[in-house]
Amino acid sequence: MGNPERPVVAVLGDGCTMFGLQGLWSAARYQVPVTFVVMNNGEYRTLKETLDRWESRATAMGHYPGLDLAPPHLDFTKAADFFGISATRVRDTAHLTDALGRAIASDAPSLVEVLVTGHRPH
Repeated sequence: MGNPERPVVAVLGDGCTMFGLQGLWSAARYQVPVTFVVMNNGEYRTLKETLDRWESRATAMGHYPGLDLAPPHLDFTKAADFFGISATRVRDTAHLTDALGRAIASDAPSLVEVLVTGHRPH
């Protein structure tokens, strides 16, 4: 953000976004032209994959307590709307390219939610 000639894009997982949702408020309050890209897989996938590498009991059981973010299914476009930030949800790469182009061209904060595949146990 120190160079207003360059776009700012923050790529976040859905779990990470839950820890810092107030960042949307800050961007809206100060009209920071940042694009938040939220990769939504409905879980703390990185933590599940870490447990898999450790061959944990959770991995053996195929059950990862506390690491699912659904139900309810999180809709970050609604969170963005709550803060007055424009948002779109995408399901494929063609739509992603278009949505990112529009968001980055904007002079206001925006959010692009990308639905991605979740954890696949070994």
